[in-house]
Formats: sequence, C-alpha cells, structure tokens
Amino acid sequence: AALASARAEAFGALRVRVPAKVNLFLRVRGRRPDGYHRIETVFHTIGLWDEVAIAPSRLLRFRRSGLPSPAGADNLCVRALVALRDLVRPRSGADVRLRKRIPSGAGLGGGSGDAAAVLAGLNRFWRAGLTISRLRTLALSLGSDVPFFLAGGAAVGRGRGERLSPLPSRLRAWAVVLKPRFGVSTRAAYAALDRMAERNRGCPGATLAGVSRALRR
Repeated sequence: AALASARAEAFGALRVRVPAKVNLFLRVRGRRPDGYHRIETVFHTIGLWDEVAIAPSRLLRFRRSGLPSPAGADNLCVRALVALRDLVRPRSGADVRLRKRIPSGAGLGGGSGDAAAVLAGLNRFWRAGLTISRLRTLALSLGSDVPFFLAGGAAVGRGRGERLSPLPSRLRAWAVVLKPRFGVSTRAAYAALDRMAERNRGCPGATLAGVSRALRR
C-alpha cells in the first residue's frame, strides 16, 4: 500500500501504520448545493499513528482497542471493510484489528486514515488488484479526507478536499497536539461555521501559495 507503511508478516498477516494529519492552511469558500463545502487546504501528515492489523480468518471480523472510537457502522473502518467486500467479493474473510492512538473528534483525520488503511490493506491482503484510481473513488464515498490518506505526505486539497495536488515538503518541525476532553465532528464544525453571522473564511495573514512555498524551503 502507498499508505505510510504496510509490511507483510508471517502466516499471510499484514500490518499498516496510518498517520494523523494537520491542516496547515484552510479556507472555506462556501457551501455547495450538495451540502458539502468548497475548501482550499494544505494537508500534512504528522508522527502520530494508528495501526491496522489484518490476519487470515474464515470469517470477516473487526475489533478495536486503545483510545475510544465509534462502534459498528459508525466506525469508518467497518464501512470501508463492507464497501470493499461488496465490491470485490473475496473468497476468504479477514480478521481486522484497529489499535487506536489518534483521538477521535480532534480534526486529525484518525477515522479517515483508518478507513484508508483498511481499503489499502485489504486490497493487498485479498489480492483484489484495485488500481489507485478505483481505491480513491471508493475512499471518497466514505469521506472527503479519506483519499488523501491513500498517499499521505503533504498535498493541497480543493473541492471537498478530494482534489489533491501532491506538495513537496521539507518541513522538519515539532507539533504539539492538544485534545480537550470533548470532541467536535467535522459536520458539527461546518454547521457552526454556517451559523456564524460574520465568518472568518481563511487563515489571517496566510495564503495557500505562501504556505506551499514555505514547505519547499
């Protein structure tokens, strides 16, 4: 998988590490007719990881451990697993285990990254042979940020965030990530923005071109 790192282990098992991301730049350009928002953003992965392990199994199973994460169909991993299964109709099951280190509801893309890890990992595990273009289409059906995590690194995102342009980055820096005891979903954050009478639609003093140039230095 292009995603971060995927390494094969004994007995056909596969382990995928998926990083968190931050948005170094974000400008919201308004709401689209389909309810999504037009944005310009700079995604950049950071050194905080979840891990998805896939092992042979007669049945299709999903288990999670570590930090709290949604259960059942509310978990993007489950939705990714079901979507890929329904598309490729594998002859075997899989035991999918998520070890959660990235907090949910923190804007770090943990759920999106986990879904991308399941798609990329199971595509390889089941030898499904889906192209990166097919995986991106499937990823977008799960969430706007999911396609980014199939490659990671740094990228400019436009549209819903799914129109990606890879961005060369030489950034070597520390990031301090603080997560309060409450979480905020992406949907709730955009809904709050829509309710604001006066909206800050960008990053004060920052431009997309300026942030992009800074990462190349």
